[in-house]
Amino acid sequence: MNGENIESTILESAEEIIKTRDKLIHNEWWVEECKEAIAKKNIVRKKCLQKRTRANQEQYIQARKEANKICREKKKQ
Repeated sequence: MNGENIESTILESAEEIIKTRDKLIHNEWWVEECKEAIAKKNIVRKKCLQKRTRANQEQYIQARKEANKICREKKKQ
C-alpha cells in the first residue's frame, strides 16, 4: 500500500463514521462590495502604520467609516 491509498482509505472511513455536513452560510450580506471596502481600509491602515501622519490617519478614519457604513447597510438589507 502506498501513502495515497492509505490516506484515501482513512478519509473514506472518517466520512462514513463522522457524516460531515455542509457549512451553513449566515452571512448572505457579505458581498463583493463589503470585501472591496474592507480591503481598501486595510491598505490605508497599513499605509498609516508605516508612516503615521495626520493625513494618513484621516484617510484611515474615513476608509474605516465607509467600510463600516457599507457593511451595516448590507446587513440591514
